[in-house]
Amino acid sequence: MGKNKIRPLHLVNDVTEETPIRQYLDLDYLFQMLETKQYYVSRKDTFSDSYEGVFPLNRVFPLSAVGENVPCQPKQDTNKCLRVWENIQKNKMVPTSCWTYNIEDRMVMWHSYTPKFGACINSTVHNVIASIKQNDYDIWCGKMTYHGYSAQNGFMMNLFSKIPAYKEEEECRFYFFEYEQPKNILSYINIDIDPSVMIDEIILSPLINKATAKKLAHFIRSKYGIKTTESNIKLKL
Repeated sequence: MGKNKIRPLHLVNDVTEETPIRQYLDLDYLFQMLETKQYYVSRKDTFSDSYEGVFPLNRVFPLSAVGENVPCQPKQDTNKCLRVWENIQKNKMVPTSCWTYNIEDRMVMWHSYTPKFGACINSTVHNVIASIKQNDYDIWCGKMTYHGYSAQNGFMMNLFSKIPAYKEEEECRFYFFEYEQPKNILSYINIDIDPSVMIDEIILSPLINKATAKKLAHFIRSKYGIKTTESNIKLKL
């Protein structure tokens, strides 16, 4: 497709609009998205990583000397860190969409993020944003770093950081900051999208029986007009 103008987007950590990305998902969610043309996005504090909802207190305030001759800098640093912590706590429920910028077919990703009946969708940062029909969000996108957390690094840098244990994910993340706070806050939001714009290709899990996968791919191509293929990983099922 030609490159369409998209809404304002904040890009950080070596991400461009052309960055290719991939998301693994359950088949029932994929079909729900294709049928309803809505993209399901969970809030950050619902993720299994406990640090997504609670900033680690031992990373909030820097260690500093004590005594009569201590300069005022430690107090200034503490105030800065406190403001960062307050911002993180205030935004811990921001809707968050997680992708990976490693678009290789990797068995570890299939096992980690989909059950037997799963799929992944290939896209680009540009196409994800261009597919969104609403204008209710201030959107930030960037690659995650895996150096842990520190309030001295600032609010946004901490939003794009995780502990080293997750570095194999090679995650690219979208944050959807809502312009207006909803009256009833659910654990997720549904964003109106055009799936044919968001999705460049659907790849079916290698854990699906090959004959079933072939029929399923044909069905998706015929019904939704989206390129659908089987994983290149060969397994004995």
